[in-house]
Amino acid sequence: MNNNPLFSVILPNYNHGSFLKNSIASVINQEFTNWELIIIDNFSNDNSDEIINSFKDSRIKIFKIQNNGVIAKSRNLGIKNAKAKWIAFLDSDDIWYPYKLSELIKPLYNDYDVVCSNEYHLNILSGEKKPSKYLIESKNAYKELLIFGNRLSTSSTIVNRDFLLKNNLLFDENVDFITVEDYDLWMQIAFLGGTFVFCNKFLGEYRIHEKNSSNNFDLHFNNLKKLLMYHINEVQNFSAKEALIDKIKPRLIYALIKRRFSINFRMGLKFLLLEIFKMKIKDLYFFSKFIFSKIST
Repeated sequence: MNNNPLFSVILPNYNHGSFLKNSIASVINQEFTNWELIIIDNFSNDNSDEIINSFKDSRIKIFKIQNNGVIAKSRNLGIKNAKAKWIAFLDSDDIWYPYKLSELIKPLYNDYDVVCSNEYHLNILSGEKKPSKYLIESKNAYKELLIFGNRLSTSSTIVNRDFLLKNNLLFDENVDFITVEDYDLWMQIAFLGGTFVFCNKFLGEYRIHEKNSSNNFDLHFNNLKKLLMYHINEVQNFSAKEALIDKIKPRLIYALIKRRFSINFRMGLKFLLLEIFKMKIKDLYFFSKFIFSKIST
């Protein structure tokens, strides 16, 4: 077993046996071999154990946890048992390309605390594959993340373990942050002065399917609002709260409108008109500005 890995890959799992084999294999097949894979299984009752045990590799460590639906607990257990300089995250339904880690060991990334690469979004049912690029453009990463939304993807991100330890940082295990705990961690890192760099290569796939936790729109949307209000009221120090809420509100309204249109065109159109009718002048201004930014990108 390697006692001095450069990457600790943290892979939480719960009943993803149908995806897990490919996810683990995508780590095993990395060109760069100095890693450890920490699998944290939430007492799955499918064939996950059989699949995990089929891989005979001393670099794989297996932990069991009862996380009660809070994936942050699983990831935190992985972080606490990690030995490497870099913490890499891989969800059990996602995969990496073989050159993922070899690309991210380049000296270019050594002086940063967070490295994020691009990935493809693959719809398992339809086979549709779309590129997804990640980037923070402003010098104030925290402000950009808070106002404009998550700019990273968990399975595409590696974090400097020393930065986490020095700042006593882990994923927040608050049940109100389920599905947005990764977004919160990126904002916490940025708030504490962590530095971000983005690799412009596509190094893996985020696989979309019916079991994605983020597909629970109501849970995700409600917890996103709770997380944003927490940061607005308790963390951020660059803006008056009401002014910041005005800037953030348009993307929340946009998410709701987009959701309604995805269900039914008439429902979406009706919801859009009702929301516009309810808007104050300042709300309409910020919403129009947001929509224009979406169209122009």
